[in-house]
Amino acid sequence: MFLIAHLCTMVHLDTTILMATIILMVTFIHMATIIIMVTFIHMATFILMATFILMATIIIMATIIIMATIILMVTTATMGIIFNNLEKSNSSLGMDAAHIDY
Repeated sequence: MFLIAHLCTMVHLDTTILMATIILMVTFIHMATIIIMVTFIHMATFILMATFILMATIIIMATIIIMATIILMVTTATMGIIFNNLEKSNSSLGMDAAHIDY
């Protein structure tokens, strides 16, 4: 009787210890995976945020540069037209030294 009881208790103890260790392992693994997942998600969000900010700054910079170039082109074109008109008016007046109308 004693032996059977002892065996039963030993088996019970073994199973409980095993169960406890499995549960602990599972919880630890779960916790570890959750922490890793959270850190990865955090990292991913930071990376995404950084890339979005970078992309936004690059896009803003590009748009500013494009706008500046367009403005410069427009101003140079208008200035060219104005100067061309001035030159034409000067040549018609005969004040242009570059080409003399005979």
